[in-house]
Amino acid sequence: MSDKEDVGWKPKLVRTLDGLYMVIYVTIAIFLIAMAFASFVFVGKDLWGVLGAESPMLVILMALKDLFIAIIIVELLLAVVVFIREEQIDMRLLLGAGLTAMVRKVLVFGVEEVNIMEMVVVVALIMV
Repeated sequence: MSDKEDVGWKPKLVRTLDGLYMVIYVTIAIFLIAMAFASFVFVGKDLWGVLGAESPMLVILMALKDLFIAIIIVELLLAVVVFIREEQIDMRLLLGAGLTAMVRKVLVFGVEEVNIMEMVVVVALIMV
């Protein structure tokens, strides 16, 4: 009798943990959606600032930086959606998000304060 009881609780535990796992990923997806919309608001705010700016190019670069952040968030959201749908992680999507983050770092080099050694490492990683 103890063998049947032993077998009975394991599938329930696995189902519960699988359900909890999916709830966590759905919660991550919801937060990524909210972050993507918020980053688009920042892009709009930055572009609105171009109208009266002394240095419109700097404002455009800041908007570009925020836009790249939105793209990275959307790529991460896509990775989460693919995981929820197929229950496996697509490393190409994560690699794409990482490469986008590195390209963003290089493109906004003059806008942000960055250590030159850090920039050399980022460029080397992109080349690989």
